[in-house]
Amino acid sequence: MTATVLGIRVTDAQLARWRGWVMPAVQPFLLTADEARVVKRVARSRRLSPELRDTFQLYAVPGTGVYAAEVEPSGDHPDQGDVVRSADGVALRSTSDAASDPTPTDAPGADDEPERTSLIWLDRRGARLLTPEARAAQPTKHRWPGKHPERSRERDTARAIRWVEDGWPASQHSEVSEATWRRARSILPEARRIAGRFPARSGPNCFGTVMGAAGVEGAESTWMQRAPFERWLQEATIAGGNDENPGTVLVWRGADGAVEHAAITLGDGWLLNKPAQTWSTPVTVLPVRDGINASRAPGRRLERHTIA
Repeated sequence: MTATVLGIRVTDAQLARWRGWVMPAVQPFLLTADEARVVKRVARSRRLSPELRDTFQLYAVPGTGVYAAEVEPSGDHPDQGDVVRSADGVALRSTSDAASDPTPTDAPGADDEPERTSLIWLDRRGARLLTPEARAAQPTKHRWPGKHPERSRERDTARAIRWVEDGWPASQHSEVSEATWRRARSILPEARRIAGRFPARSGPNCFGTVMGAAGVEGAESTWMQRAPFERWLQEATIAGGNDENPGTVLVWRGADGAVEHAAITLGDGWLLNKPAQTWSTPVTVLPVRDGINASRAPGRRLERHTIA
């Protein structure tokens, strides 16, 4: 069985992995200490994989030791301690204060809502013991597989596909002309190979996608950090660029100047873009303007560089 998801052909093996990541039999819940005590006897033991972290949006949760990504050495951000990244590479908070809440303890309502700092694994039966308030307070909705895996496979696959497609534009890589790919090849030798693909796992991100398209070996399958991307940007590009030409690197920076996102033009109005490091976001091809609009965020500024 194969399917087309966001304009990309997906194999049966990929769909099976997706079902396991969207609807595992045992799922993580963030609970208060009191809520955790109620389900302690039925709790399971599991490891939080990067894929389940992304599915259940468990990013930089105070007090749990659960973070969005590997920690960057503080030397890359000298005034921030160890930086923790969100799904699209944005620094969330440093590990030096990850266990502290920025809300003043004497602020109104500061003590009304207990912190959910217990990461508890539950199956469907165990989750039924939670209060509606506890279930509603989770970072994202929990979806359970059908009770009979063989009979529910098709339905569960359709649910997983809807989850992946929700809110994301389809890749238009098949609409790029042969002439455009041919012109881009000398500057972006690997762009066509990596376009229109879902990653095999969580990790590969926008920075690695840009570098990989430009021919940096293995970059497209790497969770590329800011420091090596900035070094590549300095060594391989010059300032400025034209969105109609292949090889213009679009770089979005935050208010502090740190790079937050990147994409690269293929020429003739097309853009190669991976929106996040999650397993569910593919390397897509979009019209440049659509890609720019989709990457906008408050406080971000866009700059252009050209591969030299």
